Amino acid sequence: MSPTRKQRKSKPTLYAGLILLLAGGCIYLFFRQGVLFLSWISPDTLASVRISVPKHENSLLLYLFLYCIPDGLWYAALLTLQVHFASRERAGKVLLLFSILLPFMLEFAQLFGLVPGTFDYYDLFTYLITLILFIPCAKKLLSN
Repeated sequence: MSPTRKQRKSKPTLYAGLILLLAGGCIYLFFRQGVLFLSWISPDTLASVRISVPKHENSLLLYLFLYCIPDGLWYAALLTLQVHFASRERAGKVLLLFSILLPFMLEFAQLFGLVPGTFDYYDLFTYLITLILFIPCAKKLLSN
């Protein structure tokens, strides 16, 4: 039994989302290991793959790479995977809208102290750029 046309088209979307997710995770794995989701990996293993970088306070590009790019990659992964799994039904579109708004809501919740974390204008800018780049792709993917 051969896959349907829709299933063939959706595989690249699934793979793209997973690659974006992995790329964002790799930045944490190699450069920012002091995060909760890496706590299940032994410290010795983490130390063996850690790449030392100079302090980010001296370089805006390094700060963007270490802190903003992973957020942008994960946001792109969320949007891509949401489009992959979203149906044309109303619930799928509502979930996609929620996915679009989620990082902005979380960032502003940090600003007002509703969730832990540090509000960052660079993160907002990263999310906005990611969304602007994603919208034409989403239109094309959802129309197929």
